[in-house]
Amino acid sequence: MAAPVYLVSDVHLCAARPARTSTFLAFVRERVVPESAGLVVAGDLFDWLYGVPGMRTPPHVAEVLSVLEDVTRVLWMEGNHDLFL
Repeated sequence: MAAPVYLVSDVHLCAARPARTSTFLAFVRERVVPESAGLVVAGDLFDWLYGVPGMRTPPHVAEVLSVLEDVTRVLWMEGNHDLFL
């Protein structure tokens, strides 16, 4: 049986909504990674513009990106809130 592929879109993770970030991280750690599933990110995972000169990566963004490194397959499509990530 093939591994599942999950699709997320317009999650808009941000520091102002820590519960949403925690829920997303739990989903990735408890479902996606153990199932060796693929993950399609169809834009706007973050509510944050990346790639702006002088901007530092917020801790919640760094944590999510670190956890996503454990996902077997990720297809990332940029949204207007997470350009150049």
